[in-house]
Amino acid sequence: MADYSKGFKRRVVTLWIKYNMSSNEISRTSGIDHKTLMKWYKRFYPEITGGARDKVQGFKMALYRQLCRIP
Repeated sequence: MADYSKGFKRRVVTLWIKYNMSSNEISRTSGIDHKTLMKWYKRFYPEITGGARDKVQGFKMALYRQLCRIP
């Protein structure tokens, strides 16, 4: 298992937010596991955006996670 620096994780999440890519796209292109990306997102999103996720964003993420499970 690779040991990524905090800076690397933060940059990945920043690019994810900036380019509005799906977590599956990022996972495919980077080779980083989807679950790992989700953990990074939850950790760094508030720091990057300057605050905690609001209810709408939380709802969007929950819906997105459900949609990712549909084959």
